[in-house]
Amino acid sequence: MTQIQPHALHSAFVAAFEGHFAKVLGIVARALAQTKLFSFSPELLQQENPTYRERAELLTKAHEIMKSAAGMAGLDYDASVLSEYIQLMHDMADAIDSGNRGELMKVIEILDQKPFICPEFK
Repeated sequence: MTQIQPHALHSAFVAAFEGHFAKVLGIVARALAQTKLFSFSPELLQQENPTYRERAELLTKAHEIMKSAAGMAGLDYDASVLSEYIQLMHDMADAIDSGNRGELMKVIEILDQKPFICPEFK
C-alpha cells in the first residue's frame, strides 16, 4: 500500500476546500442572477423549488461544516466572506417570503456591488 505524504494530503484538502468555497459563491451568484430577472415579482420567486429559504439554510449548514473542517485541518480560513454572502441569501429569502420587492431590490443592489460575484451573473 502506498502512503500519502502529509504535504500532498494537505494540498488535496486545500484544493477541495477552495472548490467548496467557490461552489457556495457560485450558488449565491446564480441566485442573484435569477432574482434580478424576476425581481418584478417576488410572488413568482416564491414558487422556486428549492425555495430561497431552503437554499440559504443549506448554505448555512455547509458553511458550518467548512468552518469546522478548516479548524481541524489547521487552515487559515476567514469565514467572514462566506458568512456575509450567506447572510445576504437569507436577506433575499426574507424579502421574497414577505413579498417585499423594495427590500429585495436593496439586497440585489448590495450583492451587485460585492466582489466574487462573476460579471456574467450581474
